[in-house]
Amino acid sequence: MIESVKYTLESTIDNSERELFQIDDDLNRMERELNELSIYRFNLVKNIEEHKRVLLDLYFKEEG
Repeated sequence: MIESVKYTLESTIDNSERELFQIDDDLNRMERELNELSIYRFNLVKNIEEHKRVLLDLYFKEEG
């Protein structure tokens, strides 16, 4: 009886640890993806601002 309980507990611990490692891996992957998306977003905002500035300059040149 005790051996059966020990086996069940060990099995539960092993499964839980595997799941925990998988979650940690998933979190690390998601963090990398978030960082990549943040960099991509920053660059998009920078490009939009630059294009708006150039467009505004062109409007002023047409009027001037």
